[in-house]
Amino acid sequence: MLNRLKALLAGPSGPEPPTPESRGRHAVAALMLALARSDDDYSSAEREAVRLILERDLEVPSDEVDGLLAEADEARAASIDLWSFTHSVREEWNREERFGILVMLWRVALADGRLAGREDHLMHRLGDLLGFSQRELIRAKQDAKGPRPR
Repeated sequence: MLNRLKALLAGPSGPEPPTPESRGRHAVAALMLALARSDDDYSSAEREAVRLILERDLEVPSDEVDGLLAEADEARAASIDLWSFTHSVREEWNREERFGILVMLWRVALADGRLAGREDHLMHRLGDLLGFSQRELIRAKQDAKGPRPR
């Protein structure tokens, strides 16, 4: 929020406005942080999962990850709900891509080897806000756990 105010006050010579891609990445980072912190235990496994997803799946350069996480955490803490973040995700990515993001969110929720009740509840809310059915949410969870034995 403060960054947006600074950008407005800086005027035309200020920083470039964020691109749709960077807004989407910020939104996904904020959602991952909200999820990882929802059980009041932001574990090292969750931290590592968030970093890997940002670098590998969302192709954020490793030297930009810390800055992105700091900005996303600031936005998450200042937000009264998650709608603005899920709205940005829905605006920036198609349904198939959003399903991939849902799988990424499940990977964060499951990263520490346990699924807390708050994490599960939040995943159901996020699935709904991202436009997915209960069946799709379960499929994404299974995909996040890895390949099923045949």
